[in-house]
This record gives sequence, C-alpha cells and structure tokens, in this order.
Amino acid sequence: MEGAFRTFAQDILRLKRLRRAGFLHFGLPDAEHIADHSFAVAIWAMVLADEMGLPENEQLEALKMALLHELGECRLGDLHYEARELLGVDRVKQAEQAAVVRVLSPLPHSLRERYARLWETFEEGETLVARVVRAADRLDLLLQTLHYERLTGHRFDDIWNHPATQAALEAVEPARRWFHLLMETREQQP
Repeated sequence: MEGAFRTFAQDILRLKRLRRAGFLHFGLPDAEHIADHSFAVAIWAMVLADEMGLPENEQLEALKMALLHELGECRLGDLHYEARELLGVDRVKQAEQAAVVRVLSPLPHSLRERYARLWETFEEGETLVARVVRAADRLDLLLQTLHYERLTGHRFDDIWNHPATQAALEAVEPARRWFHLLMETREQQP
C-alpha cells in the first residue's frame, strides 16, 4: 500500500504543478495551475448547488465531482481547445478515461469504482449535478479569463465564444445569470 499511496500522491502533486494549457497557448507564462482551477470549480459548484437548493447528498456529489473532474490531466496534461480539435474528440475522451483509470488504480477497488463513476458522470453531463459542475467549470474559466484580460489588455474571444462554455452556463439558472453579468462586466472594461 505504501507504493500505491506514493503513486497516487505523486499524481495529485503533479496537478499542483501543471499549468492550464489554454492560457499557456494564448501566451500567458504564469497561467494558473490545474489544482487552482479544481479548487475554484469546487467553490463554484458548492455555491451553485446551495443556491439551487440541491439536497445535501447531491451537494456532496457535486463537490467530489468538481475535485475529480481534471484528474486525468495529471497523466495527460491539460489540452487546449485546438489540441482537442486536432486530436479528435473521441480520441481525447478515450485517453482521458484511460488516464483516470491509471490515476485511480492505486486506490482500493470501492473508491476506484466510485470516483471513476463520478468522473464519467461529469463527462457525460446528463445529470443535474453534472450540469452544475460543468457550469462551475466554465464559470471559473470565464472568471479567470476576465482576470487575464484585465492584466494583459488582450481579449480572449475564443474562450468567451466557445459553444461548450455558453451551453454549460446556459444549462443552469444561477450560472446563466452570472454568465450574463460577466459578459456585461467584460463589455464595460476598457
């Protein structure tokens, strides 16, 4: 178990060192780390779930899902939009699933199964909890993008206009309101 714990711990530590590739792709050398993003997604998922009045068990599921949603990236790295497009959505999805299985492999069977199921539920995006976490994921992306736009003076329209971002935020009522508020805030900045 000691070796298994060490392997899992190294993967989690790697998430604290890896930077978000999309921001690096746009030329931001000090882009946030994947673990920073996962933390913020957990916060936003908590707030959205509370605001929506989800039952406690679904709120806990949302928090776990938010913490696990980028787990495969400690093995694959973070792929920006263009890389995903070039590699193909199906190939990327298969690789991410394989990476998650590898990362979870040191854990006891019951945890492996439970966490893999939560990750898959997030990826499928069909349950209310998954839609809440997907909205939280995109909300954090836009908040971070707005921050970088203010720092650099450069507009990252590809991120704001990405159909997956807009769809995820429009699917959850509080996130929809916040999305439109962010859009207004962005339009008001110089």
